[in-house]
Amino acid sequence: MSGFQSKRLMRQDRLGHGLTIDGLTMEQVKLLDRMWQFQDIEDLEAWAASLEPDLQLEVQNLVKMVMLAHFDQVLTNIEASIDEPYAEANAYLKKFRLS
Repeated sequence: MSGFQSKRLMRQDRLGHGLTIDGLTMEQVKLLDRMWQFQDIEDLEAWAASLEPDLQLEVQNLVKMVMLAHFDQVLTNIEASIDEPYAEANAYLKKFRLS
């Protein structure tokens, strides 16, 4: 694919959590920017239904990618909150680990 440049989309969801999606095309970034403007899922679905079938499929895939990025961020936050109270103990125990 000549001229392909991988793009990164970084946005915040409505709760302020950061979402990052790597490896996007410029067209995908433009679609996601448009999708991000909708206030509710019904408007997004109505817009997607008005698109040509190949773009509808692309929008469906992008919605799944956003969901996966969100789940990834939630899990990262959970892991960080679990590890935080034990950070000092974990640092101390690392001294005794065999590599």
